[in-house]
Amino acid sequence: MFKKHRHQKSHYFSKHPSRGLKDLYISVGLKDFALAAVTIFEPIFLFTLGYNLKDIAFYYLIIYGVYFLLLPFFGGLVGRIGLERSIFFSQFILILYFILLFSISNYEVLFYIAPLVAAIYKALYWPAYHTDFVIFSKDKQRGREVGGLETLSMIVYIIGPLVGGAVLEWANFGVLFIGVSILFILSSLPLLKIKEIHGRMVYSYWQSFRHFLDKQHRRNFLAYLGFGEELIVLTMWPIFIFMVVGDYLEIGALVAMATLVTSIVVLFLGKAADKYKRENILRAGTLIYFITWFFRGLATKAWHVFGLDASSRFSKEMLFVPLEVITYNTAKQVGTLSYVVFFEQSLAIAKCLAALLIMIIVSFFTSPWVPIFISAAIFSLFYLFIKDKRLSA
Repeated sequence: MFKKHRHQKSHYFSKHPSRGLKDLYISVGLKDFALAAVTIFEPIFLFTLGYNLKDIAFYYLIIYGVYFLLLPFFGGLVGRIGLERSIFFSQFILILYFILLFSISNYEVLFYIAPLVAAIYKALYWPAYHTDFVIFSKDKQRGREVGGLETLSMIVYIIGPLVGGAVLEWANFGVLFIGVSILFILSSLPLLKIKEIHGRMVYSYWQSFRHFLDKQHRRNFLAYLGFGEELIVLTMWPIFIFMVVGDYLEIGALVAMATLVTSIVVLFLGKAADKYKRENILRAGTLIYFITWFFRGLATKAWHVFGLDASSRFSKEMLFVPLEVITYNTAKQVGTLSYVVFFEQSLAIAKCLAALLIMIIVSFFTSPWVPIFISAAIFSLFYLFIKDKRLSA
């Protein structure tokens, strides 16, 4: 009976993952732990410095506007220097970003310089990361491999916010940034062991732009506009939590508990993404996620925040796991690096639109939270445009 149980349980994980995928898992685990400890507190840090919501939205508009412009050029750079080296070098740029971010309190001009550095980091890291995953994952179990990676990320996101909140409660942002910087360097080391794909990769600068004009990718471009809500959940939602809760350690604990509630479910979603029609899973997740946004502006207590954060994380994973599998499958079919650049450019456009919308809302509403969260709900409906084209082999 126990042997049978173990056999069934293994189906929720990737069968015989490649060595490259294992190293990528280790790298992502370390990096996500560092990001989990600091990311939710990043917009809160700017808010505590006296920057208002409009200023913070403008800060992220700079990041994603520059990111969009850099991506086609950095796609070629990533192709020339290799995927793992790109990821490795990007970590030093990320460390520089956090140094500049922390120094904004002393030099206000860095408020405009730090976003430029963040954009460079993103342009070097994300095309390499996504391409790595497409290469190392297997067609018939990519859903489970995405689900496994998402589960790993969620596990570290249980611990990370607690650690980050504790450090901020008992020390300061400087100590937190030093700690995560060390982890960023360590996260890139496993990938340096990989030798086989350090060479040049085929990449066409114009091909990434041709994807925008290609009719077969039009629906996917519209689907990626849904990531406009992600800017709101990563920037405005933490500030809203801070205003409701007001305690760093309690914020970390709330986010950790909400992540714990949803972490195991992702394994089931990964298996389902391989076995069932992905678009149906995505539609169900999108509907639930859409509804949760309408209640966020009504939260007035910590337990409200916990319930909404947990339900939104669960539903976001329901839509995100199949969406990512569809994206990776499409990338493998039409040209991995160029399609990844197209995907990230589409995402950048969505986040720029969201930042602009936040700035407009804040300008016209004295209490902007409800309209901001409603706009996120509308953005999330764009995920429904994704088109799944299953691989034939």
